[in-house]
Amino acid sequence: MDEACRRCGLRRDCQSVYEALGRVQGPSVVWRSIFVFLAPLIVFAVSAAGLDIWMKGQVENPSLRTAAVFLLSAVFGVLTAAAVRLAIPSWTERCIGSGKKHDEFHGEKDI
Repeated sequence: MDEACRRCGLRRDCQSVYEALGRVQGPSVVWRSIFVFLAPLIVFAVSAAGLDIWMKGQVENPSLRTAAVFLLSAVFGVLTAAAVRLAIPSWTERCIGSGKKHDEFHGEKDI
């Protein structure tokens, strides 16, 4: 037991809290989490490769081409992150007959 636990007034309840959390049933968010973090990175990498190939014939100065490819790829990555962020509310599910909206990120809420 570390120092913070010894000073805590609820230290006896920790085990029961963690046991209750371990029994919680809910949808897995692993694949959604991977998608949320990797989608912008993948779009950035693919657009950087594609833009570099496309700009070789367009821009002769390599430094300027590198800067343009990086900035445009970053814009595409940010737009992808924004699109994913806007899609998150549509990932919520309605609980059948409960009158509550189930959100994997925040639990149930009255609607």
